[in-house]
Amino acid sequence: MDGHGLDSTTLAVVYVVGALIVLACVIWGWARIFSKAGYSPLLGILMIVPLVGLVTFFWFAFSRWPVRRGLDSDIRTQDSRAA
Repeated sequence: MDGHGLDSTTLAVVYVVGALIVLACVIWGWARIFSKAGYSPLLGILMIVPLVGLVTFFWFAFSRWPVRRGLDSDIRTQDSRAA
């Protein structure tokens, strides 16, 4: 190498480190979303598995969230007290 650029090993290391940072951000983001919905944050790891992530996404989108179940029961309790 003539010293004017990066060699292939350095580029590979930069690529791998960058990919790991992006992967960690994706897992962290999904973990936060699952946690706020009342599910285990560990479900965020499933989102990086190609087909499993897609199935998990649709299950999450169309299921009744634990947080929502809690809110619905609180509303029912308040309605019964008001009546």
